[in-house]
Amino acid sequence: MDELVITGVFAEACVWQTMKAALRKGYRVTTIADCVAAAADAKRTKMLGVYRKAGIAVVDEWTN
Repeated sequence: MDELVITGVFAEACVWQTMKAALRKGYRVTTIADCVAAAADAKRTKMLGVYRKAGIAVVDEWTN
């Protein structure tokens, strides 16, 4: 296993911290945009940009 698909409800904390830990451990990280939430839409949009800048693949849907 070399890729993790991470989703969650607190984009700016729990989800982000989990993603950073996975990246540090060498995993490829993907998230599904509609499966990440935040307290406000603006925070969610901002965090999706942060994820992309960190090298996380942000996709609209998941197909395996």
